[in-house]
Amino acid sequence: MSGRLASERGIDRETGDESASDDDLAAVCERAETVRKQAVERACSRLAARGELTEADRLVVERLAAQIVDRILVEPADALAATEDGEAGPAAVEKLFAD
Repeated sequence: MSGRLASERGIDRETGDESASDDDLAAVCERAETVRKQAVERACSRLAARGELTEADRLVVERLAAQIVDRILVEPADALAATEDGEAGPAAVEKLFAD
């Protein structure tokens, strides 16, 4: 999970400590983080292959990707946080990501 979202949700980024009711959110965030890392690596590899990637550019790409993930995950995170018993969590995620 990216920085801002993790800190807003009270999740320790170092240990990943969170309550059991946050399992659904953690799974969504983990998948989003995997996709983010893959996309950043792919973009940076393409830029580097063209000789157009500086360290500053890499940081810009990393930050942009993290911001996009944060913005996408805010609504599902809020929906899951609003559930008291954890049972509505999967339904909330399904509703948010339904086609």
